Formats: sequence, C-alpha cells, structure tokens
Amino acid sequence: MAVSGKNLLRGALAAAAGVLITTIGFDPLSAQTRYTFGSRELLGGVELIPVLIGFFGVAQVFARAENMLTFPKEAATGNFLPRLADLIITRWTMLKSAFIGVLVGAVPGAGCDIAAFAAYAEAKRAAADPDTFGKGNIQGVAAPEAANNAGTAGALIPMLSLGVPGDAVTAVLLGALTIHGFEPGPVFFSANPGLVNSIFAGVIVTQSILLVVGLCFAGFFGKLIRIDQRIMVPAILFLCMLAPIPSATACSICT
Repeated sequence: MAVSGKNLLRGALAAAAGVLITTIGFDPLSAQTRYTFGSRELLGGVELIPVLIGFFGVAQVFARAENMLTFPKEAATGNFLPRLADLIITRWTMLKSAFIGVLVGAVPGAGCDIAAFAAYAEAKRAAADPDTFGKGNIQGVAAPEAANNAGTAGALIPMLSLGVPGDAVTAVLLGALTIHGFEPGPVFFSANPGLVNSIFAGVIVTQSILLVVGLCFAGFFGKLIRIDQRIMVPAILFLCMLAPIPSATACSICT
C-alpha cells in the first residue's frame, strides 16, 4: 500500500517483476542456469545497485528530459532548519519510526530501505490526513528518515549476537572483525566488552555528526534544484552510468 498507493494492480505487477528479476542467474540447488541467455555476467544474478539506478535514477532522468521540469526559485529559499513546532508535531512519529527501524533492521537481509518503507506506511496509516503525504507533510519526511537511521543500528543486533549480518554494511563489518580474529556470536559481548563499547560509542558519535552535517548543509543541498535542468539532467545520467562500473569490473575480473 505504501509503495503502490491506490493502484494495487500496478504494485502487484512491480512485485512480480522484482521476483522475476531475482530468478535470473545460477540456481544453487538444481545447478541450472535461469534466464542468462548464455551470458556469463548474468550467472551471479542481477545486482541490486544497477537495478535501483536503472529503475529510479535513469527513469527520473528520462522523465525530466521529456518535460524539462523547472522549479520555482522560492522552492529553494527559506529556513531549512526544523522549527520547534515541527519537532513537537513529529515527536511520536519519530519515536515510533525509530522503533520500527530497529525491529526491521534486526531482521537479517531486511535493511534500512524496508524499514523506511514500513515506517512511512505506518505513519500514513495513523495520520489524520493521509492524503497530504507526498505533498509536503512533515511526518512523511520524519518517519522514513528516523527509521532509516535506526535501521543502521538495528542491523548490528544479529551481526554481533548471532554472527549473521543484517545488511551489506554489517556484512563488511563482519568480514573485518573475522579478519582481525574476532568471532561475533553469543559470547562476543562477554569476550570483547571493550570492542563492543567502542562500536556502540561509534554509532552514537556518527549519528550526532550526521545530524550536525545535515543541518549545516541542508540549505546548500536544497539550492541544487535551482541548477538549470539542461545541465543537471546530463550530469545525473552520467553519474547513473558511472555508478555500476566498479561492480561490473569486479565481476569480470572474478570470472
């Protein structure tokens, strides 16, 4: 509901297309290749980053190139810092969304994206005016951002306690700990209390820095939409084409 909105058929078709894409590649159970069409690059399946960039980044570039959307100058002016009234209005939404983010982030493989979608859906469901979501309702901004940040910390729970990474970031962290001789699991907390405290302190410090950096540069990032679309669209398309290159190069080297 949160993604497809009122058009459930379109959401179901998108979900079916996503399931179809995940079937591409080598089947570890039957040892058969599926929908690879003889391409070695598709044996490992379709990577997540190129798919997301294609569906969201490139699609938005084409839409802007067709319409050449222009934004009014007043859209990038004004006060970007949250007001006290905004914090009061969204306080329960942020707390509930943070709780959702921790729970969803603790599920291995769920990640922050699902946490953000779940928090947005819950905030929209509980709102008295759900039709204003997507049209400037501040709770629609606070909910996914709070869940996204909380999901990052929540992904550490299964990684440290069970040795199962919650997302791609904790998978890298798990590999780094293993290389240095640490074995995350049930006895990790009692065997390495100093390291655990350092990880928790690092999470708190990074969240604080993220808050400061976000508040300081909010005005600068907001003014980026005032750039001429004839310059912005080709630049975004170039970055979209450039982003998947490292992963593709790595795959070709491995094969």
